[in-house]
Amino acid sequence: MHTSLERRTLEQLTDEYGSSMADWQWGDYHKVRFDHPLSDTSSLLSFFFKREDPIPPGGSGVTPMAASYKADTGIVDHGVSWRFVLDTDKIGTGYHIVGPGQAGHSRSDWYHNQMNDWEADGVYHVTKMDEPVGMELTLTPQDT
Repeated sequence: MHTSLERRTLEQLTDEYGSSMADWQWGDYHKVRFDHPLSDTSSLLSFFFKREDPIPPGGSGVTPMAASYKADTGIVDHGVSWRFVLDTDKIGTGYHIVGPGQAGHSRSDWYHNQMNDWEADGVYHVTKMDEPVGMELTLTPQDT
């Protein structure tokens, strides 16, 4: 038995996303926008810094790609933008991607060049170390 609050909520969601709950997707409401820190200081800067539309992320608030969002807009306002994967069996190779891109300058080719790959959980950039760099420290407990 549904309460009146549950009924109203389901009616609102059905109006917005359709009658098939199986078709509802997290990213239909929750979107990620990688805003430059200066983007909201003026309409001119907003024009230059907010060129891309928000993108739908995968995941939810409780999955490995966890992110929180503004309840009134669904725009993600907190989460991880840099992903790094390291296979400990192949310790010399790491895979990483930075959500928006490597540059903070809106005219740079690297300003948002990784955004779509980040959203699709797709292409990662490879970092290789052919040999260990640095020194090794071995800690051995003393017998008591």
